[in-house]
Amino acid sequence: MDANIMERGYFTPNDPGILAETDSLSIQNAVDAALKTGLGRVVIPRYNKRTGACQWDVDKAIILDSNLEIVLDNCYIRQMDGSMDNVFRNFHDGHERRTLAKEQHDMPAMT
Repeated sequence: MDANIMERGYFTPNDPGILAETDSLSIQNAVDAALKTGLGRVVIPRYNKRTGACQWDVDKAIILDSNLEIVLDNCYIRQMDGSMDNVFRNFHDGHERRTLAKEQHDMPAMT
């Protein structure tokens, strides 16, 4: 990983190796890298290096997981026309969810 990224403590969608063919994929790459490295922080800046504009066009949901901080640094995020998804969505959406009943299986019932 780039030493500059480690020093500043976060990823951006503009980082080398993160930048992709769409804004959604660039942001998702930054999220995935932040989770994989344990930095846990993504900053989406105003300037979009891929397009040269001060706008991020999202065509599908950015999938987030726990222990992640997303900072919107004076940026403009636009959901693309025709997109039928959220801009951000939790990783567990559509997956089996853990419930308190599963977590508290050894606890006596309160009466």
